[in-house]
Amino acid sequence: MRRSSAGIASRDCRRRLRDDAGMTLVELVVTMALLLLVTTLVLTVYRVFSSSAADSRTLSVSQERVHSVLRILEADVRSANPLLLVPSSFTLDPSPPAVTSTGASGTSS
Repeated sequence: MRRSSAGIASRDCRRRLRDDAGMTLVELVVTMALLLLVTTLVLTVYRVFSSSAADSRTLSVSQERVHSVLRILEADVRSANPLLLVPSSFTLDPSPPAVTSTGASGTSS
């Protein structure tokens, strides 16, 4: 008895598979819409990550250039001679110099 019920179930499954040989137009349209949505999402994520990677590369190159310039400047500063102290007699007086008027002959009046 058990064998006959298993045989009937397998016949029913085979008959259902034979009857549903293809997909309906609605199933195909829904499947294509879902596939289009997934493809759009994947391409959008790819574009965002690609532009982010390009920005990261540009930033890295800029940082490398700044670092090399700073190394050159550091070497120049370290190898420069120290400034010598200027004697106090050479300091500038903050008051403006006295203005004298000169005549046509160059003498002051």
